Amino acid sequence: MSITRRLFLRNTAAAGAVGAAVTTPAVAEPELTPYEKAIWHMRELERLALEDGASEACVMVVGFLYPSPSKRTKMLMIGRNGDLSDEDGMFGEARS
Repeated sequence: MSITRRLFLRNTAAAGAVGAAVTTPAVAEPELTPYEKAIWHMRELERLALEDGASEACVMVVGFLYPSPSKRTKMLMIGRNGDLSDEDGMFGEARS
C-alpha cells in the first residue's frame, strides 16, 4: 500500500495530537497531467499483475482514429522490462 503526502500528514497530526487539538493546514496535492495520470494507472496495473504471480508484465494503451491524417493510432506502453515507450506523443507528451 502506498502512502500519500496527505495520509502521512493526517496520521502524523493524529499521533501528535495527544491531549491537544491540532489543526493542520490542508495540503494541496499537485494536479497531475493526463500523461502522469495514465502512467500512474498503468504502473498500478503492472504492479497488480506482478503481485498476481506474473514474472513479467506489459501494459499498453492504444488510442484509435485520431483526427490527424498522419497518425490514426497512438500507443503508450510499459514494456516487459518496465521501460516506458511513448513515441507517438499520447496525451501530448512524446517521450521514448
